[in-house]
Parts: sequence; C-alpha cells; structure tokens
Amino acid sequence: MTIAHLSDLHLSLDHRRENTPRLSRLLEYVSRLSPDHVVVTGDVSWNADERELLLARNIFEAQGLFAPERLTILPGNHDVFGGVHTAEEALQFFARCRNTHFEDRFDTFFRVFHELFKGCLHTSRKHIFPFVKTLGGVALIGLNSVMRHSQLKNPVGSNGLVGQKERDRLDRLLSSGLLAGKRKIVLVHHHFHNPSWETTGVLAGLWLAIENKTMKLKKKRSLLRLLARHRVELVLHGHHHDNCEYHRSGVHFMNGGGSLMGPTPSEVGVNIIRIEQGRMRTEIHRIGLPLSPRMDGGLLAEHAVQIAA
Repeated sequence: MTIAHLSDLHLSLDHRRENTPRLSRLLEYVSRLSPDHVVVTGDVSWNADERELLLARNIFEAQGLFAPERLTILPGNHDVFGGVHTAEEALQFFARCRNTHFEDRFDTFFRVFHELFKGCLHTSRKHIFPFVKTLGGVALIGLNSVMRHSQLKNPVGSNGLVGQKERDRLDRLLSSGLLAGKRKIVLVHHHFHNPSWETTGVLAGLWLAIENKTMKLKKKRSLLRLLARHRVELVLHGHHHDNCEYHRSGVHFMNGGGSLMGPTPSEVGVNIIRIEQGRMRTEIHRIGLPLSPRMDGGLLAEHAVQIAA
C-alpha cells in the first residue's frame, strides 16, 4: 500500500492564488506515483470560505481522487477561523476569531466533504472524532485538534487541543478489538515537535516568537503518552509549514505542512508512506516548480529524499 500525505494547502480565491496551480501540479506528480490513498491533514482553505473548500473539492475531483477509498481530509484551524493577509485584517482578527461560530464552520466543512466520511467507524453517533477508516490492513484514525477560541488560551484560533473527552474516546477505540491486527496511523492537524526558527532581524524574530506561542498543541504530552501506550505506528500532521520527520516517545511523526508553503518557494512537497512485505518505508518528495506565478512550463525538476523508517 502507498499513501500520499499533503497538508496546509491554503487555497484562496482572493489571495494566495498561486496555490491553486501549485496544488494541481503537485497532484499530477502524485498521480504518477499511483498511491492507494491520499491524506490531507488540515488547512485546506486560507480564509474559512466555503468557496475555497469547494475549489479544493473540484481539484481533487478533476484528479479522480474524490472518493472515500481514495481520499481523507481533516479540518485545520484556517478552515474554522481563517487567516490574515493585510495589516487591516490583522487588527480585526481577534474580534473575528471571538465571533466565529465554531459549529457552523465545522458543519460547512463536513457538508462540502461529506462523501469522504462514508464507511468510517465512529465511537458514537454524536461525535465525528475520532473516526476510523480501514484500508485493508491499515487503520487511519482521524482526530480533531482545532481548538475553540479563548481570549487567554487561543486568542487567534491557531493553537490546538485534542480535548479530554476525545482522548477518552480515542483510548476506548484503540483498546477495542476493532483495530486488532491493523497498522495504526493517526491523522491530526497540529504538530508535536518544537520547530527551530531561522530569523533575520529583530521584527522577524519577534513575529516568529509570537507565532510560536500561538501555534502550540496543548495537552500534547497526554496525547503522546496515549499514542505510545497503544503503539501507534505513525502520526501524520501539518500546521508548521515544513516537510520533516521526527520521533517522540517511540512514535514516528511526519509533518506535511510544507506541501505548498514550505521554506523554498520554488518547491512543493509530498510525504509518501509505502507498506511492503510487513515493513513501512517513508519518503519526503520535493518537486521543483517554475518561479513564475502562473506555473507555466511544467515541472523543472523532481527528486526525492528517502529516509528509512
């Protein structure tokens, strides 16, 4: 089985327009790898606009991927609270986050992508998360880490949390016989590591320090202990705009947040997970693109960085 992992697409009709052709080109590359399944771990949109979600749906449909057995998509904080493009928006963003109707935004997300959740197993009829999607001998376990607004703990909507009740449901799920003999891969939006920032200038350093304080996954140690205790093999996430791998408490993590908005503007990226003969092998593919915003001229270069699991 081959799984392709993307995250943080940040599609927008008004800004970040270059991300639309970048995603199309990346999916063309991914399709040549013939993955069995594609996973997107959140921040499909930039501004929590239903039109942006529909744009993503149309792109995946055009690539022949929009089916529950081919595609899984999670929400991220941008799909609920949106983001900031201008200085004027920055001044208004605190109020916008405070006034966001959390449930309505989730309802919109699941209305657009509802077909992709067909056949999933849930712990109760009232709760979408956690859910399980089985693909042969693999169980994809989806979590929600988008945290409700709080003036003190989540003022701009970008911190994350998998709450106690959801962790309890996850514990019961992982303890049940439903996943016996399955390879467990957890999907979540927020990251578990502490990214290193490379800054230039006082203002850049100050901004990144503020961003680091407002992009945390709260209670992540409790969640990490739970994942380690149940021997979850791999966690796929996004949120931090980079593609990388790391291990914590014996759990393997892959970040796909640099799929379209990584540190190198001329590259897009995808994580590839291959399960062959009882072994799991992971790869980070970085694909060079033309510098032109129109992305004319096709792919300039393709190369893969392979890292043994």
